[in-house]
Amino acid sequence: MGLFSVCPQCGKKQLSFLMDASGLCKSCAANPSEETIRAREQLEAEKVRVAEERAEIIDRVKARQAPQMGLRRACGPRAHGVLCDYTVIDTETTGLDACTCEILEIGAVRYRSHREVAYFASYVKPYGLIPHSATEINRITESTVHRAPHFPTVYADFLNFIGDDILIGYNVEFDIKFIQTRAGEDLHNKFFDVLPFAKQVLSLDRYRLDDLRSRFLIGGDSHTALGDCRATAKVYKRLLGEYGAVQYLEDEALKAESEQKEFERIQQEHAAHLQKVKEEKARLMVNAPSQRELRQLSQQMTGQTVEYFSKVKIILKAAGIDVSAVREMCPSYNCRALYIPSENPYLAQSQLAIFFGVKLEGNLRYILLDLSPEEISCDFPCVPSSIQEGENRSRVYLPSPATLDSIAEYIIKSYQHAKDSTGK
Repeated sequence: MGLFSVCPQCGKKQLSFLMDASGLCKSCAANPSEETIRAREQLEAEKVRVAEERAEIIDRVKARQAPQMGLRRACGPRAHGVLCDYTVIDTETTGLDACTCEILEIGAVRYRSHREVAYFASYVKPYGLIPHSATEINRITESTVHRAPHFPTVYADFLNFIGDDILIGYNVEFDIKFIQTRAGEDLHNKFFDVLPFAKQVLSLDRYRLDDLRSRFLIGGDSHTALGDCRATAKVYKRLLGEYGAVQYLEDEALKAESEQKEFERIQQEHAAHLQKVKEEKARLMVNAPSQRELRQLSQQMTGQTVEYFSKVKIILKAAGIDVSAVREMCPSYNCRALYIPSENPYLAQSQLAIFFGVKLEGNLRYILLDLSPEEISCDFPCVPSSIQEGENRSRVYLPSPATLDSIAEYIIKSYQHAKDSTGK
């Protein structure tokens, strides 16, 4: 705050220390206008909301604290282009393993048009002891953090400070990984890492932050959260002045924008295709039995999964088909299935060449074939499968493994259809 401030009610310039907490001069504070009263009420309500939200965050994160935390590596979306408004973050930790090591200090500095406007810094009291190896690097001892708050409290204040800002850091993914792991939840801010940017712009033997400090003659305290934040901001601004740096960032932004548009186009095409599949399945269900009738038929289904699979293999062998390569699995839609292995080891379960399935649990029990209901003509009810089970698969409601003989030709067709999809 400067030496002088302007009263928002009367517009007069006064010495700042003569203003009240609301920024009003003494006369206006004694006789506030209705607008000022409403503004005060809104401010108080906002303070209460922020306090409640802070308490909720502290309780939520405190409940998750444990000596061993689950690693949360993923970061939010990357920021692209030349950034002018951002918040630089840095952490000091007891080690390199985010699951077992703790944060000792968090720093964040807010920049607007590359100018520092605010900062946040706090030591963090760990639940365990600080190893000597960590103290040698960051000079943080047990006495340094003796009166510091534990991580949940610091994290709540840190979240309030960064808001929705773009987060910048030197190897920032390390800091985000640590914060997210110790919090047990993800940050959703966009982020920009100065380390890979430096590697694109400069040709150096090593790319530690201290190496960049030396190259650009940047002083300040090393291995302190605030010192490293301010050094990172200076490095970022110096890198922008290097030859080709701005062009590189602009090209990266154009590339990211193009990829985003392509991603959105694919999403729209997928949504449109999914809608067509839903409409087609709805059309095929018009003359199908009701759900109540299908549940009644399901209760009549007998036999074990092994009996269905054995019968199917006998039918395929009788047709001269080698079933030695057939595999069994339980897809995510909770029915046992037979499939033909693909040469692609990275194929998702939903894309496997499943040609026969049997579901013997729940209200609806049926067998599954890799054919459309319009391709099947039998004495048993046949309806479209769910979208999760496949776009063109069918559920056939038959009472026992013995009745599989009556649909043998469709089992063979289902096998051939699935085999064709593997490209074999």
